[in-house]
Amino acid sequence: MIRFKTRGKIFDVAVTTVAGLVSVGTMIYAVGHFGLSESWPELILNMFYLACLVMMGMFFFNRLKPEQVNYWCSVCIGVTILLRDILFAPPLAFYALHLVCLVLSVTLLCMLTYFYSRKDWKNYTKRNLWMICVIDMVIAALYNYDIHIEPIDEYTPYLLTEIWIRPTITYGLVACFVSETEEGIVQNTHSTELIRTSKSWDGAQLPDYLQGHPEIVAIKYEIPAGQKLSWHHHPVMNHGILVQGELTIVSIDGTEKTVYEGETVVEMVGTIHHGENRGTKPVVLYMFYLSQEGLPLSVQHPEIASNH
Repeated sequence: MIRFKTRGKIFDVAVTTVAGLVSVGTMIYAVGHFGLSESWPELILNMFYLACLVMMGMFFFNRLKPEQVNYWCSVCIGVTILLRDILFAPPLAFYALHLVCLVLSVTLLCMLTYFYSRKDWKNYTKRNLWMICVIDMVIAALYNYDIHIEPIDEYTPYLLTEIWIRPTITYGLVACFVSETEEGIVQNTHSTELIRTSKSWDGAQLPDYLQGHPEIVAIKYEIPAGQKLSWHHHPVMNHGILVQGELTIVSIDGTEKTVYEGETVVEMVGTIHHGENRGTKPVVLYMFYLSQEGLPLSVQHPEIASNH
């Protein structure tokens, strides 16, 4: 299942993907045309760009969490800033432009460290993402302007193409995660009512609330495949959510109900029954009991044969 379904989001991710393919294509061209001795720096940078694209793809298909992708993409982008823009910056004709690009690059690296390296979810904001993207685009535009007006050699057209790859990656971060920020989470929050009923699964009316001091109990049950629970009844109201497998509930009169993964069930109160895992994988069931202090959640009936 994909994370984004709107045309706008899919278009943004597609733009980033195409840019990544262009980057890989230009890298292969540079290695073949100019030789590894000339293009090895861009080859190393592309490895980090490619890692970002792979992580974005995994995020798009719900294989990674937003904070994981943002963190590791930020680390990869930070490494490329350190290598390409600070330690091994491309030669520029104008010293003033070189100085401005250096200052912006250091600022960008500090922003990445401050916003993301702490893995603090509160810093994954729309504004911070756009700040990083815009500064990276300004750096690329300055490089592009300087190299274009003062071409060095035939390697220059390749650089003019490759310089815009990283800003496209940072744009991809914005495109992917702008809906995952705190603001987006609030806007996209929705609720789904799972069940509303006054009857148990067999159609019997639920009893009135118990008198006395209430006690809320939540229990996680894990039932192996093929396991059959003992006969019992519940003196208190309860309901559950089945998060894995399938569970068949059998009443003492032979009535059955099978609950499947993702479904909810309101249990019978006062009626003897038991559960069976007739499936091929373990059942994981969360049950919630509206009880009263001192009351058992269930009463066992060992006098009833297991093959009843």
